[in-house]
Amino acid sequence: GTTYHGIMQCPEKSVLIPCLHDESYIYMKVFADVFSKLRGMIFHAYPEEALAERVYDLGGVKHAVLGEGIDWEGDAERFRKKYHMEKPYILYAGRKDSGKNVDQLISYYREYLRRGGEQLELVLIGGGSIHIPGDIKEHVHDLGFVPIQDKYDAYAGAGMLCNPSHNESFSLVVMESWLAGRPVLVSGGCAVTRDFALRTGGGLYYDSYFEFEGAVNYLWAHPDMAEWKAVCAGTFLLACDCGKV
Repeated sequence: GTTYHGIMQCPEKSVLIPCLHDESYIYMKVFADVFSKLRGMIFHAYPEEALAERVYDLGGVKHAVLGEGIDWEGDAERFRKKYHMEKPYILYAGRKDSGKNVDQLISYYREYLRRGGEQLELVLIGGGSIHIPGDIKEHVHDLGFVPIQDKYDAYAGAGMLCNPSHNESFSLVVMESWLAGRPVLVSGGCAVTRDFALRTGGGLYYDSYFEFEGAVNYLWAHPDMAEWKAVCAGTFLLACDCGKV
């Protein structure tokens, strides 16, 4: 409501950052009508822009992909000491609810352990709750909300980040992981994060359990290559965000 009525007050001066997902609300006629009257739209990623161009008439609307900027430093050893993390781990950072597909990550991780992949623990940080089966509780560390610096430290100490969400217009956690030089695993069902992985080489995407297992094992077996690609990915996206690529 605030978006619609705000634009209608002065559409010729309105610039919208829509954060679009391919969900039912974006197809409502009321939005299609008002978005065609905008002065401009700013997108976080190329697949988000493509989705908007497919759904709306943007012929008279200026628009560009600008991304977002991030800047922080983390300390891996500080995180390990504070949270008693002795083993290497896969990190998930974000809300723990079905909309973020975390239940699938738990299921895949459980199967990963069953098939002998016990070299990596799973660390969850963020709000919400998720059922963790009793047989894997000793390997899953649900830390809940943590101070922001602890989150940055967690990125620095992770073997890799996994973002299993299907609906992202950007992904700050992917960018933050790359800034730490850590690779990412993302859902093949998310156009935005899959595109990030394909464009940069800073991560892998998966569409099934066995692809998940293969990606985890590959990144874990090639730490130097994974770190190098993650750093390159971060550099690439910073350049894109500045309009230099």
